[in-house]
Amino acid sequence: MKNATYISGILSLMLTLSMVSAAQEKCFFNNGLKDGHEIRYTLSGKTVTGEFRVARDFDSDNAEIYPFKGTVTGSTVSVKFAGEAPDSLPVSPPTKRWTVLGGILRVTLYGKNYNTNKWGNYTVNYSACISPYDAAKSMAKRISFAKGSTSWSSDLTFKTKDEKQSFWLNLRAGQSISVFAPGCGISFFYPNKTPYEEGTEIDTWGVEKLPQTGDYLFTISPAGEPGTCSTKFEAK
Repeated sequence: MKNATYISGILSLMLTLSMVSAAQEKCFFNNGLKDGHEIRYTLSGKTVTGEFRVARDFDSDNAEIYPFKGTVTGSTVSVKFAGEAPDSLPVSPPTKRWTVLGGILRVTLYGKNYNTNKWGNYTVNYSACISPYDAAKSMAKRISFAKGSTSWSSDLTFKTKDEKQSFWLNLRAGQSISVFAPGCGISFFYPNKTPYEEGTEIDTWGVEKLPQTGDYLFTISPAGEPGTCSTKFEAK
């Protein structure tokens, strides 16, 4: 009897671990004319738990968060919000039904059609989110110093708070590096793709001895209001 109870407990534990390991994290985003949207949810079997984030004026640091729960049937994700729903969604029905099509999530929104000047429902395809590294990599430009020079500089112009510009810079372990970008944030990934431990530095960043050899992936972004940052990379 004890053995049966023990085996039953083991099987129950294995089933629980299997269900946990089978949980999937999903993320989709869409940037409109004024706001940025991000939908994140965890899928466990047919159960969905997630949140809808709205970044007004693309200010992701102060995004509005709307939790929801629901279910998945085939390619349809049906969700209900725990409280108030985002104002960009139709008021009814209370259960929102979205459709997963490959790497996109098709969502019905409510807003103004600027061609007809009328308000109504319309569908938008939300793209799958990508990692911060892949996002930076996708738009990165290669920096190369002029012959005999140890620095590179440029005026970088940003139109929105969330806009970013990325740069590859090949460096050797033991080199010193300084980055100057007054009014902007500076972050980077090491050649092994791990992010800078401190996240983002404002105005300046530097180190006397780099720990790795290879391509460093730097990202420059506005620290406050968008505008122009006079940026300089210097390596010795």
